[in-house]
Amino acid sequence: MILYNTRMKIHAEKTPVNKSRAVAHCLSCQHKRIPPIFQFKDDRPEAIAQRKTHEMIYNSPRIKSQNSIAAPAQAMFNRSVRHVIQREDAVYDDKTNSITTKVHWDTGTLGGDKVGLRMKAENLTKKAIGKDANLKGSTPLASHQKTLMGLLPTNPKLSKPDKYIKGHLLNHNIGGPGKDFNMFPITGSANGEHLRAVEKDVKSWVLGGDKVDYEVTVSNIDSTNLMKKKKGGWVNASFDCIAKNLDTLDNISASIPSKFGVKSEEEEISVFSGLGNQGVFAALYDWAMDEDDPTSLMEEAATALNKKLGIDKDAVEEALVAVVLFDDTRDLSQDVIKKVDPSVNTLKRNDVDWGKYLGYQGVGKPFK
Repeated sequence: MILYNTRMKIHAEKTPVNKSRAVAHCLSCQHKRIPPIFQFKDDRPEAIAQRKTHEMIYNSPRIKSQNSIAAPAQAMFNRSVRHVIQREDAVYDDKTNSITTKVHWDTGTLGGDKVGLRMKAENLTKKAIGKDANLKGSTPLASHQKTLMGLLPTNPKLSKPDKYIKGHLLNHNIGGPGKDFNMFPITGSANGEHLRAVEKDVKSWVLGGDKVDYEVTVSNIDSTNLMKKKKGGWVNASFDCIAKNLDTLDNISASIPSKFGVKSEEEEISVFSGLGNQGVFAALYDWAMDEDDPTSLMEEAATALNKKLGIDKDAVEEALVAVVLFDDTRDLSQDVIKKVDPSVNTLKRNDVDWGKYLGYQGVGKPFK
């Protein structure tokens, strides 16, 4: 469910109030501390007796045992999310149009892997996509966040609220790399809501030629259940998104909650609904788990399906990427749906040996 979502045109902006000086003054006041001139030691009999009682209790074997048990647990909790251990950046200077695109990521660690905690893009343009190593958009790399995702339920047969995928902070269609610093685990339901409420419009702006400021921050992270057992943990969070079209002055502000077991406000309705655990889609998901570049696998499969069934290659490839890699088909055009829909009943058959049928030979190998 979206907690807050607005889209509006701002035609006149108020002059921002500069609060930095007042804040700095208050902070400096808060940190001032006048040391006491005299310090007394309380040597009254009752005070001495009280101190001895406290020492006896604190040094007792029972309390020491409790402390030794609690300390590692507390340390584990504190280490569950380590904030901003590394920064990643991307810069592209469009000298022709005097536009400098800057993208910055703050990262942390979760479940033993690096994760993105904040992405801020300034003057993001279509021309900037692919011009920096960190602006080469891609689907999630299998080798990134492998340990973390191993702690979470990811089986495609699970319902959307009950499984996790690697969620991009900056969408891959507008330069977001499928690398650890640009991803945080998100439920299938929240991922669909993120696309519907924010990403679809932002992609339209950027790919349509507009300049965009865009920021995504992961907040309210709760990973206390993450380390319970393999594939049995969960992590809750919110994706706080702010986007502004610098040309049209349109704004988007949304907070997308990602909570294990909770459906989004508007679950997916499509001819492809529920196909992730059926037929060729399920087979491709299993194969993609070990591929470092699963998009190549989708392309090979689309070529094979085109030869075997006569399905439009580009359309079926787009559908495979949407269902298998992103578990969300809301962004598919009606043209793609129209071209693939007649073959859906065949594609979801579970009685077909899809590896043999398509000529799949294994990880990193071309289809026969």
